[in-house]
This record gives sequence, structure tokens and C-alpha cells, in this order.
Amino acid sequence: MPGGLTLSEDEVGAISQRMFDALFMPELAELSARYGGLGMHCCAHARHQWPGFRRIPGLRLLNLVQPAPVIHQAVAFFAGLPQMHSYGGEGPAWTWPAQYPPDARLVFDINAASRAEAEEIASRLRQACR
Repeated sequence: MPGGLTLSEDEVGAISQRMFDALFMPELAELSARYGGLGMHCCAHARHQWPGFRRIPGLRLLNLVQPAPVIHQAVAFFAGLPQMHSYGGEGPAWTWPAQYPPDARLVFDINAASRAEAEEIASRLRQACR
């Protein structure tokens, strides 16, 4: 991510929305303003914090580590925001984009065993994303 700051907010699953707004949001907003945006990771069970996450000014990338059904909810909830999650999709990587809404902005983590396989996956993904 050019510019900005990346950080982890795993502890927010253990606090209320009110505490998030009072204790976390001011610092997140200040860090975002100072460094030109934020990339944020959260692997906590923190569904109740999603409305607060959406209000973070300058949130440029969100990374949640949750089971697939929660990731699908997150993609819809955070539509328009670039997201990179722990789950990409079912089946071959080039089929993943079709498993999400057309307006989803996702970063997929894809592995390949060889350069040839990586080139094949990349080619098929380009076609799938057109």
C-alpha cells in the first residue's frame, strides 16, 4: 500500500461499540490523517465493530480473518472498500471473482507451485475480471 500505515486491531472484539468510539476511533482517525490512510487487520470476533470500522477516515484496506460465511457478509457490508480476507473462494482461484458482487474490491492471496502455474492463474483471473 503506497503511503499510509498498517496496523492490527485484534482487541476490539472484547470491547463495546461505545468504548471503540471513545477510545479507539480518535486515535485511528489521527493516525490516518497523519500517515495518509490506514490498512487494518482484525482477526477478532468483532462483527459488532463493523459500523465503526466503516467510519474510520481514510481506511484504505481491510483484512478480516473469519470463516467463509462471515467473509461473505463482510464483503457486502464493506462494499466499495478494498478488502483482503482470509478466505478467497471455493474452487480454482479464477472462479473466485464470480463468487462476489460485481462492485466488490478484493485482494486475493493465491499460491502457485510454479511460475507456469502462476502465469496460468493470472491469465485466467484477468479474463474472469473483465
